[in-house]
Amino acid sequence: MALQKMPLILTFAIAMLLSMTVLSIADNECDEDKCDSDKSHHFCIGERVEGDRLVLKKAVYKQQEGICYHQERFSVPNKREMKITKVVAEDQMTDGTGAYCELIKGGVNEPNVTLEFSNMINGKIDFVVKLYA
Repeated sequence: MALQKMPLILTFAIAMLLSMTVLSIADNECDEDKCDSDKSHHFCIGERVEGDRLVLKKAVYKQQEGICYHQERFSVPNKREMKITKVVAEDQMTDGTGAYCELIKGGVNEPNVTLEFSNMINGKIDFVVKLYA
């Protein structure tokens, strides 16, 4: 009886192991850019591909009373030849009080992207935006 259940148990164990591996790969997709932090509000979209490179790195900083919304457009240097493969906005506030970032327009496979940053009440917007193309 135990031998009859062994293939079933073994199949179940392998399926569980594979699903955990796939989930951990998906969860850590942006690991290299610290997008899995608990308290910071990092934003990642897309993934690196062979041959792409960092084409833009820019700091976005705003501090204002109340709630602040700030939209900014980022473009690759050579729009005709390059398309964005990954957008990373790293929140520099590590204590959970940082702003949020949202994709408004463009992005992956486009030559530009528009991001909107919104802070908490009396907080500040402090991000480093990276574009890979």
